[in-house]
Amino acid sequence: MINMQNVGQATGRLTKAPYIAANRDGSRRVFLTIAAADGYTGRDGKRGAQFIPVEAFIPANRGNGLYSLLDTGSAVSVAYSVRNNNYMDRKSGRMHYGITLFVESIRLAESKEAAQLRRSRKDSAAKTASLSGRRGNRNTA
Repeated sequence: MINMQNVGQATGRLTKAPYIAANRDGSRRVFLTIAAADGYTGRDGKRGAQFIPVEAFIPANRGNGLYSLLDTGSAVSVAYSVRNNNYMDRKSGRMHYGITLFVESIRLAESKEAAQLRRSRKDSAAKTASLSGRRGNRNTA
């Protein structure tokens, strides 16, 4: 059960594809970074962004689900809770303090068609950059 005073929501685009790390028991941890636009513009008239790292858990014996559909630039909306990430370093005896924004729910914030259009634009831009890079590197000697 979620404590409603300990939750947040972030909507934005992924800065990179999800990183999925396997645990020894077959479960997985998923790491995402969401670029969420600020709600104000700066003096220069531009709107900045906050980069929000979140973490999710996938139990063993389950597929990756929605996370397998995500890639760089995917628009998502994530509800998260704040959790302690404190631990004692056994070697030094020193306590380390941290927090994790843990994904409670995630949903796509773009249609399948919009995601395909974004991917095709990204692919064509990469091809164009690759072709122009090859032309500029020719040896003229």
